[in-house]
Amino acid sequence: KTTQLRILYGELEPDSGDIIKSAEDLKIAFLRQEFVDELVPSRTLKEEMLSVFEEEAEILRELDGMDEVLAQCTDDADKMQQALDRMAELQTMADAKGIAQLDSKVEKIIDLMGFQPEEAEALVASFSGGWKMRIGLGKILLTDPNILLLDEPTNHLDLESIEWMEDFLQNQNL
Repeated sequence: KTTQLRILYGELEPDSGDIIKSAEDLKIAFLRQEFVDELVPSRTLKEEMLSVFEEEAEILRELDGMDEVLAQCTDDADKMQQALDRMAELQTMADAKGIAQLDSKVEKIIDLMGFQPEEAEALVASFSGGWKMRIGLGKILLTDPNILLLDEPTNHLDLESIEWMEDFLQNQNL
């Protein structure tokens, strides 16, 4: 089953046959059996959720560094203009990616997954297996998928977590 899901996700090539997607812009999310291994225990819940946005984080890092670049260009008008142009380009990219809304998007998913607002600052290591599954599910939902592929998501979960997941998935509209 895992191999079939990995083929559907595009991680593996099939030995024969073709995978035909119903639409070009199909966005598939895959929650692996071993998703817990991908969580960073020393991150807070919020940091772990935000880790999904790697490209956006890189844009923010570069934007944050532009102040220092500008400070070093005070005597060179051409370099300052280049830095200002790059800053404008980065800001356009940030706006297009909705970076200003990432915190509220993460807060909404944290709530949707059943966490309390104050748990956003709790370390990932402090959560049980069932709650870690919710973290993994929340992370893939932050990617706005059309299709969810779940590889045995109820492995190692208690009955309460399994029932929560069943209810959650039945009430989703992806």
